[in-house]
Amino acid sequence: RAPLERYVARVGRCNAARTDKPVPTGWCSWYHFFNHVSEAAMITNLAYLHSERKALPFKLVQLDDGYQTAWGDWSLLNERFPDTLEFLAGEMAAKGYTPGLWMAPFAADKHSQLAREHPDWILRKSERAGAAPVNSGYTHPGKWFHCL
Repeated sequence: RAPLERYVARVGRCNAARTDKPVPTGWCSWYHFFNHVSEAAMITNLAYLHSERKALPFKLVQLDDGYQTAWGDWSLLNERFPDTLEFLAGEMAAKGYTPGLWMAPFAADKHSQLAREHPDWILRKSERAGAAPVNSGYTHPGKWFHCL
């Protein structure tokens, strides 16, 4: 076998990698809609995927960036999502898919509700007031779960 294959096999053994399960396949909204996705577009694509299930045997459907009002406000939906995430997840599950949701829990936009209400959660490049933010959550374990 090629050296890289031997190396990868050894790293897998040393780290007790689980290789007995198939890699899940799915559809993700990002690659077509980027952050301009909508609930209506998700429902339309879900119906199409379901109608083509034999040709497209995906296991999961993932809503990617664009559903939230701002990065950091992962539970606040924008105007393109009139229902709830639970509703959309239910639609996915009803058609036999595992629902997926993208988020970046350690990131927050400076205009987000999270940043306005909890400025002390934002890690900054220095201790001085007004210093540029680095990211959210690292110095306050557990508090970033507000986003989830």
